[in-house]
Amino acid sequence: MADLVPYEGRAALGPQGEPWGPRVPYAEGYPEPPTESVGLKEYLAIVRRQIWVVLAIVAAAVAISLYVVLTAPPRYRAVSVVRLADARRAMTGSLEAGAYDQVLGRETDVLLSQIQVLMSRQVAGDAVDQAGLRLMPVADKPYVKEVTDVVVAADAVRDTLTMTFGTANFTASVRGSEAVAGTYGQPVTVGGVQLTVSQKPSVGQTSFFVASRDEAMGSLLESFNARPRPKTDIIDLEFVANDPTFAQKVANTMALTFKLHNTANAQQQSRRRRLFLEEQMKQTDAMLQTAMNNYSGFLSRRQVFSSREKATAQEQGIVNVEIRRAELDAQRRTYRNLLEQARRSSDAGGLRALVSAPGIAANPVIQQLYEQLTGYERARDSLVTAGAARTNPDVIGLNSLIDATSTNLLSAVRNQATALDASIAALDNLKSQSTAQIAAAPSTATEEAQLAQQVAAVQKMAENLQTEHQRAKMAEAVEAGQVEIVDLADIPTFPIAAGRTRKVALGLVIGLLLGVGAAVLIDGMNTSIKRRDDIQRVMQIPGLAVIPRLMETTGQGRIARALPRLRSNGNGTRRSRADGLVTIHDARSSGAEAYRTLRTNLIFSQAVQALRTLVVTSASPGEGKTTTAANLAVSFAQQGMRVLIVDCDLRRSRLHKVFSVPREPGLTDVIIGQVEQDAVIRETSVPGLSVLSSGQLPPNPSELLGGQRMQKVLASLSEAFDLILLDTPPLLAASDGAILATLADGVVIVVKAGATEQEAAQQAMQQLTAVGARVVGAVLNDPESKLESYGGYYKYEYAAES
Repeated sequence: MADLVPYEGRAALGPQGEPWGPRVPYAEGYPEPPTESVGLKEYLAIVRRQIWVVLAIVAAAVAISLYVVLTAPPRYRAVSVVRLADARRAMTGSLEAGAYDQVLGRETDVLLSQIQVLMSRQVAGDAVDQAGLRLMPVADKPYVKEVTDVVVAADAVRDTLTMTFGTANFTASVRGSEAVAGTYGQPVTVGGVQLTVSQKPSVGQTSFFVASRDEAMGSLLESFNARPRPKTDIIDLEFVANDPTFAQKVANTMALTFKLHNTANAQQQSRRRRLFLEEQMKQTDAMLQTAMNNYSGFLSRRQVFSSREKATAQEQGIVNVEIRRAELDAQRRTYRNLLEQARRSSDAGGLRALVSAPGIAANPVIQQLYEQLTGYERARDSLVTAGAARTNPDVIGLNSLIDATSTNLLSAVRNQATALDASIAALDNLKSQSTAQIAAAPSTATEEAQLAQQVAAVQKMAENLQTEHQRAKMAEAVEAGQVEIVDLADIPTFPIAAGRTRKVALGLVIGLLLGVGAAVLIDGMNTSIKRRDDIQRVMQIPGLAVIPRLMETTGQGRIARALPRLRSNGNGTRRSRADGLVTIHDARSSGAEAYRTLRTNLIFSQAVQALRTLVVTSASPGEGKTTTAANLAVSFAQQGMRVLIVDCDLRRSRLHKVFSVPREPGLTDVIIGQVEQDAVIRETSVPGLSVLSSGQLPPNPSELLGGQRMQKVLASLSEAFDLILLDTPPLLAASDGAILATLADGVVIVVKAGATEQEAAQQAMQQLTAVGARVVGAVLNDPESKLESYGGYYKYEYAAES
């Protein structure tokens, strides 16, 4: 039977004599465990192991979400409605082009452009100034709508204004100043704020915050939004606030301010056109007066009152040429004046006036450039409204395109003015030709005709300017723009939906993510050996067996196995036996089967020489080496071998308790020669199994175990037994295990799942390698069922049920 436990010396060699390396084959008849990869199953196992961490983080996240949801103040939305209509053009009788006639693309573009104007800081600043919105409501304080006609001075400091309302009067005060008394309906001034309380409010006291102008504008634009209704020219103006009355006031103020701003812009454009036409009329009147004076003076000097009949046709042609030349000359001067104004103007108004001038609007090249310019401006305004800074690369690029397009547009207009010069030169040539044709006519008649032509041409141009001027005056007088108010906002009755369920659900999801992340992090910090694969990876030795949790049954076999973690000292349930001989008390259990598997792997290893002496040790205390050694000894004895288990732990001996034998006399007594070995070897209840207890605990166990006498004792015992198992102290706790490993034929290391650190296992292997010991393999002890939590694989299903 001893030949069934062979080995090949003490060198750590494989079956073919090669050194034990990263790939270590397992014993014959023992299948290698399946390779495991980290996936969803592994993460679920991590969550199961760290379930309390995950639950704690999830509970904290949900609690925070509930607190935020329950303590958040209600929010109210007020909505006013405006319409982008062409009411101004209708009121002026089509005397002035409206927004829809400008080269701005589709109607949707007009709506979006107006929304950008509405969301601008200029409109917000006008609203703040007109409605006194620098006086903002304080949280948890009611907003009193009876406070009207608010005017905040530019130098008013940021402060809190407190108001107390009595029966006949009220008081208002700011921090650090005396209260100012006021009468209902009469204005009062306190701290740079002038206001009027129209009547006694329903509340006794309230407070306002006096904000700076920039703060008020920022707060307004942050909670304000403009939404166009699809396929309509309707815009909804929304404002959200904690107080419904304040929300209504701001929504209505923005609608009214936007309407006034649009009207003022339209009137300003009409005024600029009127002023331009008046300047042109002055120049034309002077030209007409000069032409008439020249004609009258000629008639007076020459006493000529009519032209000859034969030159009538030629003269009429020259008149037409002069008229056309005068028109072209007037257009040229108009273009040059518009070009000069556009060059001096810092906004796009000058370009729009230039493009809308007669003659230029019909030029397709100019119109195309203007469409490109307006498109670039819309794109830039959209980026700025979306929050892009002026230094944004896209904004800078659009500014460059706008500048280049503006330059090209002005160049195109200049080219058209140059073309007018060519046309005028052509007319001059035509006039010279016509004049040459009637050269034979009397010089008096010719000069008379020329002067008459000049008067007619300038007079016609003056009449046209007079008509345009009258239209501009009428358009300027119209107090309307392209914006009309459809509905003003009412005081909202119900707060807007806060999405509490969604927020709590979001908190739950975030908590789960954080909890799983924390679980993975904590689990990753655990550097202990958790699986059977870790033994080969860290220690580079084969895993011989996995010892599951040891149980002792007392009458509830199948139910008890279904509850492996149940602990009880009562009858009818399982109880943990960390030091129990499961191979004796519960031979059909999975634990006993695991020890038999360990025995089989040792018996059928493919080494050459016999394995007669085996050291069972561990890296650290409490890893189950004594229990493993005792049950392994029982398993070998049950195989029919003569087995002796020796307690070599001369510091903390335990084998005498496991087998219920006396500790003294024992091994130490045999070594020092006080007793004979036959007198201290005690048989157990297991046939073929004997025990040699530690004996008295000496002061120098390392010297005692490493001496010549210990070698002689082992040699003598080997002759009497087929297998000797040595239970030694932990390798990192004492040097006894390493010393005995040099005397034994092989070493089995016991590793506790989830407890033995990888570094400790490596240090233990280094100690054994340093002394030349041969490590047969390792046993993964799992008394706390850690392996199941870490996704390890072991299962002994063939054990019979009790």
